Amino acid sequence: MKNLNYPHPLARTPIWTDDMRFLQGGISEVFAAILEGLSLGETDFIISGCKITDNGSKVSMTAGWCYYNGEVLPVRALSATSYTGSSPKIKFTKVTNFDPAGQREVKLSETTGVSQVFRNDYLAPSLVTGSEQYQLAISKGAWDLSERIANSVKAVDSGTLSPNDLTGSGIRYRMIGGMVQLYGHIRQDAVGAGWNAVVASGLPRPALPVYLPNDSGYIEVRTNGELFVRSKNDTVYLNHIVYLASPVYDTADGHYSTIAQQYNGGAVL
Repeated sequence: MKNLNYPHPLARTPIWTDDMRFLQGGISEVFAAILEGLSLGETDFIISGCKITDNGSKVSMTAGWCYYNGEVLPVRALSATSYTGSSPKIKFTKVTNFDPAGQREVKLSETTGVSQVFRNDYLAPSLVTGSEQYQLAISKGAWDLSERIANSVKAVDSGTLSPNDLTGSGIRYRMIGGMVQLYGHIRQDAVGAGWNAVVASGLPRPALPVYLPNDSGYIEVRTNGELFVRSKNDTVYLNHIVYLASPVYDTADGHYSTIAQQYNGGAVL
């Protein structure tokens, strides 16, 4: 961390404006490093506050704090604002602001002038309209920093879903984090024909093929998401099949950007 290093604690020296800039820069760098570490790689995100209320025709937002383009900036509140359509987004615009209380007389090379030294920039919120470009916008439910940290290890429950069922038997699956369970069974109308085919595709993919032998053949979950069944039986039950796929975590953080071409604080629109 940046520090002033004078040779002796009792030494006297003028304080230059660059000294203040040096110390201020060191503090900003430390905050940036801490926040970027806590944010799991994101670069533009809500730290706290900025909670959106939407009643279907008007939207408002509380004040808060945001890490924006490498700076920690306060965010002004948005009063109730009418909108049309659905799912309104609120964009942030950086505003350069000076506090009049910081007006100081400044002398440089025998020339004296007046300067505003209390700079207090902030982010002004406004509704996104049309095809505007913006670095950061948020929607209702956008994560703050504490929610981002908590959700980074929270497994997603997919609920019961349908893969591409090639048999029409109603095969289902559910995935929680990286754990997948199959449901249902397949029935062969041609008595005695058994099974030797891919019966479904589009399942969560395991890292390696999963084989489940039984007394009449085997069931295989392939790495491309296909479910293959070989069996002498006309009816094969799938409810006992549980396997691991790559874990899925929630990424719907309610942050959006039309500028960054990657997930840096939001989904690209």
